[in-house]
Amino acid sequence: MSAPRCPSCQAELAIADGAVGVQSASCFHCRTAFELETFPAQWRRVQAGRAGELVTGEEAACYVHTDRRAEAACDGCGRFMCALCEVRVGEQRLCVACLDGGRRAGRLVQVERSRTLFARVAVRVALFGLVLGPFAPAAGLSAIVLAIVGLTRPPSVTGRRYLGSAVFALLLGSVLTLGWLWWWMMMFGGSGEVVFTEYE
Repeated sequence: MSAPRCPSCQAELAIADGAVGVQSASCFHCRTAFELETFPAQWRRVQAGRAGELVTGEEAACYVHTDRRAEAACDGCGRFMCALCEVRVGEQRLCVACLDGGRRAGRLVQVERSRTLFARVAVRVALFGLVLGPFAPAAGLSAIVLAIVGLTRPPSVTGRRYLGSAVFALLLGSVLTLGWLWWWMMMFGGSGEVVFTEYE
């Protein structure tokens, strides 16, 4: 693995092999002082990829590399793949075309980089509804719908489901909706007549 470089003069820095974590450092060339953070991957050797074996005799060939022996069939399209073309995504073995198409269509959860967290959006909508005045019931209903959607959708890409956020949004949305509807009924649900009572 290549050595890290100074952020000022780009000279290579001499650090101890296997050092991991944050440490104070200074460049021997330009004397710039800074903090350097190294991770275990810095010292991990890159493993060479498999190029695949050449086709001999009557063996099946890769769909893309016709001179390479097929080692698996794509779980998406069924085309034969050599070791160079095969991409493992969870339990699936996919070719590059199916991997890219599945990622774009949103069918491959394992390669998603982001996902809308409806439960957290519901909490924000419900809290915003606290300052909306007469429009709070609309925000409350929206928060309830978003929270229910959040409970039915897959978890975040990190695996968290945010159940607490969904429950909080459901409760706050219900309070907003029912509370403001009750207030409107009390204010405008009567006959509209004002009754004055005299006391002796």
